[in-house]
Amino acid sequence: MKRLTLILFAGLFSLIISGGITLQDVLDNTAASIPRQQEDIDRSVNNKALLSSLVGYMPRLSYYVSIDSTTNTDYAYSQGFSLSQTIVNIPYLMNIVSGKYTTDIANLSYTVNSQNLIYDAIDKFFTLLEYQIRLELDSMLVVNEEKNILKAKSRFEKGILSGRDFRNLEANYYNIRSRLYSNQMKYNSLVSEFEILTGIEVKEDLVEPDSVPHMESSRIEPEEILPVLPEYILHQKNYAVKTVSQANALTEFFPTANLSLRAGISDSVYSFNMTDFKDNYSLSASVNISFPLFTGFSRTLNVIQKSGEKKKAGLEYRKAELTYRAMLENFPSMIKQIEAMYLSAENAYNSQKISFEIASKLFENNELSSIDYIDAQREYINSRINLIQIKNTYYQTYHRYLYYLRRIK
Repeated sequence: MKRLTLILFAGLFSLIISGGITLQDVLDNTAASIPRQQEDIDRSVNNKALLSSLVGYMPRLSYYVSIDSTTNTDYAYSQGFSLSQTIVNIPYLMNIVSGKYTTDIANLSYTVNSQNLIYDAIDKFFTLLEYQIRLELDSMLVVNEEKNILKAKSRFEKGILSGRDFRNLEANYYNIRSRLYSNQMKYNSLVSEFEILTGIEVKEDLVEPDSVPHMESSRIEPEEILPVLPEYILHQKNYAVKTVSQANALTEFFPTANLSLRAGISDSVYSFNMTDFKDNYSLSASVNISFPLFTGFSRTLNVIQKSGEKKKAGLEYRKAELTYRAMLENFPSMIKQIEAMYLSAENAYNSQKISFEIASKLFENNELSSIDYIDAQREYINSRINLIQIKNTYYQTYHRYLYYLRRIK
């Protein structure tokens, strides 16, 4: 008895110390997870789009050395610096505008993907918790059903229990065992997914939240949120990029101009002498203007392609506006519905738990058939899993609710 007391005390003490893995632990750790680090890298790379688009308009400075053979014995040697600068190139200007939009899209995508990571983390937490509870219930039921099978076999041999009831109990026992093994395999797979997503190693059980937060359904105003909603602005920016791409395709019909400056010296000595360069340098300047005439219809086909992409992006933009507006308008009613679903699931679970406890006692006292007992058992398990799944949906809705509130200034 003393040993049992010590074991129970040690188990309780370890539970108090570790506390298990909570949902808040998962949310706090998403910033250090691998997917979040990948998002950070993608954002850093894509944020350079504007700088990349400026390259075409930046001046180019180079040092050159040239040796030309005029006869078998004589060589013309020159060296110096050259500077070139683009004066007029409309496609380059369009690329700068497009680069600005691309940078905006990178930042918006980072915000959206970071929020989606939170939803995914919540889903992974409750899905893993669901299978943890499935294993706990199945393990408990396997032990109970082993006892029931032994009792039922004895009663069947004495003629007290019918063969049908005995076979029902036996089939239920093996079904639970099979389900236990299947759930264990699924649980192991979910653990790997959970650890990769959250960066948390599952060395202890997940702790189920015993309550859910409250949401005010009247605080969501669609007209306030839609203009600043990153998901919606992403479609807006994508449409702008396609518009610039179409304009850029049209500018391929325009001429371009470049300015080149060159300063250097000609000498027969293969060395660089700054004094000679100062005294004997030559300076040349040139302007190159290119008029595109015929390129095998490639420019025309490019315009047609970019025009189609712009129309498609325009339809996606319009579709996104209608979708997000309807979603925001319906969000307050969805909050009420999810709260009602949660209360119903919680009450159903409490009711089914009591019913199963009563059914177990009645069955043990030979006052309930095996079919009714198995039905009560099944309803109890389903109500427990349904409550976890509703909590999953509830918490995802709650964090979307917070996401919308942060959009309101």
